[in-house]
Amino acid sequence: MGVNFFDQSIQLKDANNIEIKNLGFPLLFIPFVSRTSEIIGKRIFLKIDNKEFLFNFNQAVYSNYLSGDIVDKSEKAELKFMENNNLFSEVEWSELYKLSENTFVEETDELKQSAAGAGLTDND
Repeated sequence: MGVNFFDQSIQLKDANNIEIKNLGFPLLFIPFVSRTSEIIGKRIFLKIDNKEFLFNFNQAVYSNYLSGDIVDKSEKAELKFMENNNLFSEVEWSELYKLSENTFVEETDELKQSAAGAGLTDND
């Protein structure tokens, strides 16, 4: 199940919810969901019976499952694909941009020759 889920990760980008019934050894499914979260750029909430997991782009997993018991079978596993919402307001973005302007170096030919910036051969 995990490999199949992972192989179809690009098609899952537009999904909202998926329900899987009678999933054998559901904890083996977790790494595939975590990596898929990174590939599609969305957080994924997975509920396996009463165990909850939140995957953040293959960087972190938050869970209420702490016992470490082996789970042989899950009656129902639910996946919810969560949209990434901007946590900053427009005012905060504006203030952050103003702050970042203090780190910008003005681009001049003189500075390029003295090692500031990419140099005279930059062709990006």
